[in-house]
Amino acid sequence: MTSFLPTRQVLSQWKDRKKWVEKPLFPGYLFVHTPWAQLDRVTGTRGVAYLVGDGSSAIPIPDDQVQGIRQMVEAPCPTMPWPWLKKGKRVRVMAGPLAGLETYIVERKKNRKSYLILTIELLGRSVAVEIDPRYVEVIP
Repeated sequence: MTSFLPTRQVLSQWKDRKKWVEKPLFPGYLFVHTPWAQLDRVTGTRGVAYLVGDGSSAIPIPDDQVQGIRQMVEAPCPTMPWPWLKKGKRVRVMAGPLAGLETYIVERKKNRKSYLILTIELLGRSVAVEIDPRYVEVIP
């Protein structure tokens, strides 16, 4: 059994100082890869309330989505939560630490920056990382 807790660096402020701290990218969620026969080990763990699913059984999150999140948080660029994205222009990253990642790209008109958006459908959540659009190609 393996587990993965995607985190991000956040600047927290106290009365007397500011400090960078690590916080979960998806609060309340831990990704666990385990054989179906061992799901009872996961649900029996203290603090586990539910498994992602349809109410009657667990549903696995696709490996490519989890791998994409892992690739984003391990890249040397800040990740951030993003409103759930249902559509966008599908692209493939051609260079850099995110090379090979296939996901969506959006542009914020306010700051004229482009962001790769990776959505975890079952969670209804997305994560973003800023990218130079010259490093992506549109997937037809």
